[in-house]
Amino acid sequence: MSTTFTRLFNPADRDHVIHKLIIAGSPVAPGSNSILHWRIYAVIHKRASVLFDFIPGGADGRTGVLAVKSVDYEVTFSAAAMFSVAMIKQITASALLDFFTYHKLDRYKFDDTGSGCLYWCCVALSKLEAAGAVPAGSVQRFEAYMAQLNAGNPARFPLPSRHRGTFY
Repeated sequence: MSTTFTRLFNPADRDHVIHKLIIAGSPVAPGSNSILHWRIYAVIHKRASVLFDFIPGGADGRTGVLAVKSVDYEVTFSAAAMFSVAMIKQITASALLDFFTYHKLDRYKFDDTGSGCLYWCCVALSKLEAAGAVPAGSVQRFEAYMAQLNAGNPARFPLPSRHRGTFY
């Protein structure tokens, strides 16, 4: 069963080509040590993105929902960390959603603590790299970026492998 919510995905944005992806983490609570919620912004032009946000939901609180939403900004102002990667294949926002669905990235359960959004983003990036949509080495650069952040504040910036959900 697919768990995708696209009601806020503007039909006018569906055929826009994605220029870059931004994986961004925003605090879930006030304070400099708040854990972050990670999501992917598919930038379609300077002041607009399509947000791919995997959030916990379902009756068990662990089954994720892929919320796809058009936003009128490149990335949220609340982001405490951002990793940007250029697209090297012309892919529309709608095609990216189809890609995620084809690779079953819309079928994910968070771990027992309700965490796993960072891991989901890392797997999505890995699938895009394998398909040649982003430059080779993108996952390695992302993991190096996360390791650098983790060295400064491990509680706020866990490594992607720390909280692994399960794809089904």
